[in-house]
Amino acid sequence: HKDPWRVHEAIFDREVAELSRAGSLRALARLFIAFRRPAVVDTDRIEEGLKALFGEARLEESPIPLALQAADLLTGEAVVLREGPVWKAVLASMALLVDGDVVEKVPVRAAKALFPKVVAVDVSNPPPKEPPRTALEAALLAGEASRRRLKALALKEADVVIALDPPFPIDTFDHERLEFVYELGKHRAKERLPEVLALARTRLRDLLPRR
Repeated sequence: HKDPWRVHEAIFDREVAELSRAGSLRALARLFIAFRRPAVVDTDRIEEGLKALFGEARLEESPIPLALQAADLLTGEAVVLREGPVWKAVLASMALLVDGDVVEKVPVRAAKALFPKVVAVDVSNPPPKEPPRTALEAALLAGEASRRRLKALALKEADVVIALDPPFPIDTFDHERLEFVYELGKHRAKERLPEVLALARTRLRDLLPRR
C-alpha cells in the first residue's frame, strides 16, 4: 500500500505494542497470556483492518504482477499466492500459512517467476555485537546465524538489493519507530535508484532466447 500510516492503522495491535514499552516482568506475563491463545495478536482485529485497507482488491487484478509468498507451517513448503482477495492472502501468512521467510528469507524465487529481473529489499536488523551470556541466548543466536545465511543465499539471486541497514536493532513491535524506518527506507531506495532505473529499462523480449 502507498500510505504506510494506513497500513500501520490496519494492523496495529495496542496490546502487543505495549510489550516493547512494558517492564520485563509485565511483558513476560503478557506473553504467557498471548501464547495460550490461538495467535499472539488479535486476528479478528487484524482481519477487520486488512479488509478496510484493501477492500475488494484481488491479487490477480493488480496492474503490476503481484504474488505473496507464505509457508505451510505443517510441511514447511513454500506457498505462493497469486489469486484471491489481497486481505485474505496477507492474513493467511499469519495463520497456518505463516510468513514466507520461514522457507526463503527474501522471496526472490517467487518474484523471478513473475519477471526474471528482481529488486530485493532486505529489512533485517544488524547482527548482534555482544557474545551470548546464557545457553538460551547461544541457541537463539545459532538460529539467527542460520537465518542470516539463508537470507544471503536468497539475496545472491537478486539483481539489485536494497538493504535497510538500520544503525541499531528495531523490534518487530516497536511501532514508535515507524516514521524513522519509513524515512530510512526512502533514503536507502534513493541511494540505489540509478541501478533500479537501469533494471527497469530491461524488456522481457530482450531476455528471451533468440530464434
